[in-house]
Order: sequence, then structure tokens, then C-alpha cells
Amino acid sequence: MKTIHVAAAVIEHDEKVLAAKRLQPVEDHYWEFPGGKIEEGETPEAALRREIKEELDIELGSIWPLDCIEYDVDDIHIVLHAFGCHFPCGATITLVAHSEYTWLEYGDLLTLDWLVPDKQLATSVGLAWGELFYTSHGC
Repeated sequence: MKTIHVAAAVIEHDEKVLAAKRLQPVEDHYWEFPGGKIEEGETPEAALRREIKEELDIELGSIWPLDCIEYDVDDIHIVLHAFGCHFPCGATITLVAHSEYTWLEYGDLLTLDWLVPDKQLATSVGLAWGELFYTSHGC
């Protein structure tokens, strides 16, 4: 079975987290935590920074590991490396790979139609909400 590693960002701002709606026609109604595939020779952290710059046109500051979720799709094993981060001060989101985005409060985490692994990550984020963004990195 082929294994693919991907990185995803749980981006916090004002006690809310960012969710983005996919643009690809096959999955265009699903929401996800932004991120993407880790390229050969790339660390998960470097991949996350690259993907967020490509998808949202923002530069991430400090990031930290949150979770690692593994799942299978057909004959592919996917390892999702999830990281927490704060929304960069003064940044503006430019949608490149998504049709829309929203900021979710704790109670709204499971109200979206998430991709399967992102729903699992949203559940993990909800369970650890009080501890995830404890350290303030305000502007």
C-alpha cells in the first residue's frame, strides 16, 4: 500500500479556528483545515509553511504539533500531520485553492461537512480546545 504524508494547519485567531472549503470539483462541498502533501525531502513543518503560503498567501509564525491521524483511501495510506498556529498579525487571507473560509468557535466545530480525516481532527481540536491555544501570541 502506498503511503502519502500530508500536513494540515489548525490556525487560531481570537479563540476561533480557520476552516476552508475545497475548490476541487470532486470535493468542492467539503471543508478542511488548510494544508497539503509533503513533498519528497521536505519536513512536515516546511510543507505546511509552503502549502499555507500557496493556498492562503500568508506566512505562518510559530507552529507546534497537535495530532497525527492515519487513514486509508482505496489502496493509499494517508498520514495527516496536524499543527497548531496563530494567525499572523496583520495578515490577510487570499483564497487560491479554496472557494471560501470561515472562523469557527468551539461550539461550531462539528457543524461543517468535513473531509473524513478533518472531521477527526476537528473532534480532537474540540476535545483539547482549552489547552490548544493557551499561550497568547497576540499582536
